[in-house]
Amino acid sequence: MTNLTILQLNDLHGYVEPHSELQRDAHGDFQFAQMGGLARIKTLFDQARQENPGGVIALDNGDTFHGTHFAVQDRARAMVPLINVT
Repeated sequence: MTNLTILQLNDLHGYVEPHSELQRDAHGDFQFAQMGGLARIKTLFDQARQENPGGVIALDNGDTFHGTHFAVQDRARAMVPLINVT
């Protein structure tokens, strides 16, 4: 039997570096949580690819190339190579 792993990324909003966001925890309380960061995301994607060679599909579902100055300053051209290595 062949296994398929689907990796899904969305709402990056141009955050190339990790950042804190206010989120609800399991009890419904608000807590700041570390979010995003392409290096962190790449590490997780690489781990999945190592665990299932040739059986991984990675999808980006949008809201990637806007939201930060880095993302919009050159109409996302600087982000494309970073996304491609993820």
